[in-house]
Amino acid sequence: MSTHEFYFVPRKLAKSREKLTSETKTPIESVSSGSSAELYKTSGPTPATCRGPGKKDADNADDAEVPYRPKQKEKERFLDDSAYMSLLELALSEYALWSDPELLERMDVNGEGFVPLSYVTHRAPVLASLTPMPPESILMRCIKSSLFLEARMIVIEPYRDSWFGGQGSRDVSGSSDQGGFEGEFDVQRDDSHTAMPLIQSITFPPHRDDAPDAPRPIKSKGFAFLVLAQMKIVDHLLQRWPWDLAVRLENNVLKDVEKKGVEAAAAYDAREFGFHCLSKKKWEALKRDYISLQRRLLEKTIAASQPEPSSFSRMPVEETARSPTLNGKYTKAQNKSTITMQKDSVQPLVYQAQNLSFPSGCLVFIKNVHPETNKTTLRTLFTSALDGMADAIDYVDYNKGLDNCYLRLAAPSYARTLVKYFSSREVTQENALDSAGVPQSKRGVSMPIEVELIQGRKEEMYWAKVPENIKKQAIAKAQTHAKPEYEGSAMPGENRCEDRRRHKRQKHG
Repeated sequence: MSTHEFYFVPRKLAKSREKLTSETKTPIESVSSGSSAELYKTSGPTPATCRGPGKKDADNADDAEVPYRPKQKEKERFLDDSAYMSLLELALSEYALWSDPELLERMDVNGEGFVPLSYVTHRAPVLASLTPMPPESILMRCIKSSLFLEARMIVIEPYRDSWFGGQGSRDVSGSSDQGGFEGEFDVQRDDSHTAMPLIQSITFPPHRDDAPDAPRPIKSKGFAFLVLAQMKIVDHLLQRWPWDLAVRLENNVLKDVEKKGVEAAAAYDAREFGFHCLSKKKWEALKRDYISLQRRLLEKTIAASQPEPSSFSRMPVEETARSPTLNGKYTKAQNKSTITMQKDSVQPLVYQAQNLSFPSGCLVFIKNVHPETNKTTLRTLFTSALDGMADAIDYVDYNKGLDNCYLRLAAPSYARTLVKYFSSREVTQENALDSAGVPQSKRGVSMPIEVELIQGRKEEMYWAKVPENIKKQAIAKAQTHAKPEYEGSAMPGENRCEDRRRHKRQKHG
């Protein structure tokens, strides 16, 4: 019997022998031995020897490759169950159902009052803004611990097509019917319980720095509107945490002595972060006072920066042309000098933009416009006051939320026309998109639009903030639109002199 038939190697010795041969074999020897799996092994240390006793040898081997290990996905952090439970109760509160008729209609479809849980999470603003969105298993656990909500699970039999490779469909609840029985979670309000959620709704109003098209719901900026279930709770909060700081500190010191445990910790946090509240009625009154104070301060600032009226006043052309001599007769030389004086007095007022770094007399300040209007509406409104001349307004300098703006006009004559138009009539904007204006008598509440011509130091300060290229374009436009008042036509004095000369020629002729 040949010895090869009883060839046997113990397991431990085989492992040590395999390890020894794997470290000493070269790629060529591995191929010759017929083991294609060892073709990629090298005679140097393996990646596994880069730690522990073989670290010194691994440092000497520059070509040793470290195996790539994919980075594990970080675990998503979810809120506490109590937070999700409060959000679910807010999403199905009386106020939420009143403000969202579609959600209320969806609950009354089958008459049982249940609604798919996924529909609530995508419909309610307090839940739709959560990132990351918790799975339905966590929400179901929170619903079971709530006193105001009730949940059920409906088992849905899959369609027959799904058993033969058909594409599974997905319903609004987020459950799939691909292979096997699937469950759908429904939730409803449990009105049988005598208790009622104290907080019906929490709304975060937009901040002054938020854009008008900011996504909803807006993140908290430190203040919010609360809708409470009972009036006595409102009175308790207003008395416990009043808006007045002195009264609030006195109440906190007296009340916190009686509190212990969690209630005392919550009161401490509220006092630490300056928690205080006021009613909606008082909030609206403070808002009106704030807007009135803002308007008064703005008017005071404008009045303080407005220059004093100039002592120079141009004489009317008609009165200057009819100034008589000592003997009460007109002379030809005097008429010529009068006409020259009139031309000299008119020209600087028309072409004064040529000698300055900005177009003087082309800036007006508008007050009492609608705070929610826009530049397009304002341009249309003031263009109609200029007989529809679209190129008369160069730029509308307006920021949304304010009741005033600046208008840069193409020529000083347009600015004077606009001031004269709104000085002779009281016009106001009926709404934010009112581009025609209505008489102020029909409104009776809002102030009429006022137009003020800006000159002097205030005008210089405004144009100092405008870029140079914009100022050059405004100067060029003012020079194009501004024409002498009597250019291309005879002066009034010239017409009367020509009539007298023609009368003398006919008399002596």
